[in-house]
Order: sequence, then structure tokens, then C-alpha cells
Amino acid sequence: MDNILTATKSMTPKAKTAFMLDKWRGSDTIEAMKTANEYYRRRNVAIRGKERDYKDAAGQTVKSELSNQKIPSGFLRASVDQKVNYAFGNPFTLAVENMELTAEQREADTNAEVYLSEWNDLITPQFRNTVKRIVKNAVNNGIGWAYVWIGDDERLHIVDVPSETIYPKWDDRAHTSLDFIVRDYKVTDMSSGEDIEKVEYWDRETMLTIEGDEQTGDLTFHMTAGDNGVGWGRVPFIFIKSGDDELPLLNLIKEQIDAYDLHMSKSSDSLLDDIDPVLVLRSYSSEIGELQAARKLLKDFRIAAVDGDGDAKYLQVQADISATQAKLEHLRKDIREFGASVDTQDVKFGSNPSGIALRAMYQDLDIYINGIETEFEVFFDNLKFFFDKWLEYRGIGTAEQWGAYRVIVTLVRDMMINEGEYIDKAAKLQGMVSQQTLDEYLPIVESHEVEQARRDAEQPPGALEQFRRILTENEETEE
Repeated sequence: MDNILTATKSMTPKAKTAFMLDKWRGSDTIEAMKTANEYYRRRNVAIRGKERDYKDAAGQTVKSELSNQKIPSGFLRASVDQKVNYAFGNPFTLAVENMELTAEQREADTNAEVYLSEWNDLITPQFRNTVKRIVKNAVNNGIGWAYVWIGDDERLHIVDVPSETIYPKWDDRAHTSLDFIVRDYKVTDMSSGEDIEKVEYWDRETMLTIEGDEQTGDLTFHMTAGDNGVGWGRVPFIFIKSGDDELPLLNLIKEQIDAYDLHMSKSSDSLLDDIDPVLVLRSYSSEIGELQAARKLLKDFRIAAVDGDGDAKYLQVQADISATQAKLEHLRKDIREFGASVDTQDVKFGSNPSGIALRAMYQDLDIYINGIETEFEVFFDNLKFFFDKWLEYRGIGTAEQWGAYRVIVTLVRDMMINEGEYIDKAAKLQGMVSQQTLDEYLPIVESHEVEQARRDAEQPPGALEQFRRILTENEETEE
């Protein structure tokens, strides 16, 4: 879609919208996202088409009465959720610094405290939950989107937008800056219950709504301020990618998942079919219709009639599933490896592995999250542009003033750890490093400030000094 970079420069907004709809609707990119969403919901497309049928004497397709299990696996959902919860299950931390100031000046910079306080006020639990959904969309679909606006409460809001509904027109081949986007989605008419197609065009200053083939209004600004319209100066949609190629995670493991589902379902078919023994008839017509009638008669009445030297007997088939189990295990490991997931079924997890072994098990996942963390920094930097504008709108400094500050985002990863090792090492470090360093090292400590407050509450002020005074008095008495 590189031709989109230059093809729309001289078009009107409505012509740009029509162009984007033609390029994106039904494209491989959008269909891959829709397929990924189906697999995430365990509606695995490939296994849903599995059928067992045969041709009768007339050549007509007849549905078989044999078992036809369709067992979808949940590998994709587990892999996506593991990545998102590993990186965003714990609250991420923020810090700010003014890059134009010296180290000494930063120490006395009260504006930094104001700026960080405003950020912390924005990052509510609801906000973090929205961020998790955006990241989930990014991992599952290759790219996640958020819409930014100022609500009636005059607070800055973001909401996750389904990835398959956004058609971006990028300014560059690296896909780092947006020229405009077209949003293609459906809403349900509450009175009729019917779905209505809606299309929106958004550029840096304006937006346009289109329903069907009709333009329902003129270009309007993003917001109103008094009697005037105001634009953000950027398209108010922020992206986060799972990687440079913007590919759904499913693209890396779909063949393995489909093979696993097929083997699992066929294995289940064999087990269910083999519960009933095979009926063998000797000196009996091989016409499929007569065989079906004989099988039904035996099933319903438990009797069989044969002529002359004919015979009827059951043959019990014992299914050998060991090969299937080995294949399923091989596929499961491939899915975990190719999908950069931690194999929680590994027997090593049940043998109290050391910290080094655990870190090795998490290595592929950590490498994947390193990429997500970089993309999340880009997401936050784009959000910062709107945040700074919002502060200026509220009369708190100017966007130019806050532009000098850098926001440092740190993800707190939720890796399984050997807590015993951490406690042993902390005990050995006692007296060698500060109490704050120990508190920050220990995984069971929420934070140094919280833990220190608990220590102070348990030990009244001056208790240590009083204890030392008593010891000194006792020593003097003994002398």
C-alpha cells in the first residue's frame, strides 16, 4: 500500500475517503485482523470447516453419521493474554525530567513536580485498563488504536478502537506519522435493531462523517472552544504496534494451531467411533443402503439376520493414540516457541527452578516485550502531545513549555520468581546496602515508602534511642 503515500495529496476529503475504502475494505491486512479476532475468541476458522461425509451410489454427498468433533484450541488467546498481563499486569511507572536543564537545576525544578502530578492524576486504574486493551489489540492484530478527546468533564480521555476499523494514511514509509485516517465501522440502530454503516474521515484539524454513499455534513473541527472550532494539530488517533511489520501474532503460528486442532479433533473422532465395535457381515450385500439398514436394525433391536452360511460379528478396534499424543506435544511446543510464549506446562516449573533457570524460560517472552516497551514509549510520546495541549487548554503552562520535558515510562514485568533466592540474598546484603535498596530489591515489598511507614508504625518514634540509653545505663551500673 505504499502508493497510498502520494496518491491522495490533491484529493478532497470525500475523495480521499472513497480511495481508502477501496484500498482497505476486504484487504489481506484487514482480513488477517478479523481472523485473529476469531481465533482469540476460540472460533478457530480452519477447524470449523471440518466435515466427514461420503458419496452415495448416485454420486450425491451424504453426511456421515460418524463422529465429527471440532475442538478449537485456545493457544492464541493464552499467548496474547500472557504477553499483555506480563508487561501490563502491574502498574507501569512514570518519571519526568526537563532535558534543557542541568542536573543541579533539575533538583530545584518545581515544575517537574507539577507536571508529574498531572500525569499521575490522568493515569487512573480505568486509564490503565484502557491501555491494556489497546496493547492487547496491538499484540493480537499487529497494531492497536486509541481515540483521544476532551470530555464534557474537561478531562482528557482515551478509548480503544477496534484495529480492523482504522485505515491509516501514513506520512512516511516507516509509519511513524499520520496524514489522516478513515474509520469504517457499524453502529446498531436502537429502534430497528439494524446495523448502520458509518465512515469517518479525520485529518490534523477536521473530521467528516459519511453514511452509506451520502455525506451527512460539512467538515467540522475536532473540538469547539466558545464559538470557534479548534483542531488538535494532529490526527487524534494514537497507535501502538506489536512490531515494525504490524503483523498479527496469529500469522506466526496459524498453521501449527490449525494442525493441532485437526489432530486433536481426529483423535477424539477415533476414540468416540471406537467405543462402538465394527460390525462385520459375511455373505451379505455390500450395497451401502443395505449396510446402513442392517446397522440401524442392529442398533435399534440388537438383532441381525443373515442367510445360509452368512455370519455377523463385532470387531473391536483399539485406537493407538501414542503417535497422536507425540505429535500434539510437538505442535504445542512449536506454538509456544514460535509465539514467543513461556511454556507453563514444562516440567521444570514444578521442580522449584532457580532464578537463572526461570530467566532462561522467560527469555523469548522478554525479547518480545522489549519490542513492545519501545513501541509503548512511542505511544506515550504521541499521547504527550495531546496531554500538553490539554494542560495549556486548562491554563496550566503552555504546550511549548511542557514540550521540554521527557516522560520516562517503565514497565514492571510480572515474571515468576524464586522468592527464596531473593530473601536469602537480601539477608546477606543486610548492613552492606541501604534499607531503601533492600526494599526495592525484595519482590514482597510493595514500595520502600509504604514499607518504611509500616516499620515506623510498629516502632514508636524514639524507641531505638530509648533502648540504646537503657543499654548504656546498664553498662555503667555494672562497672
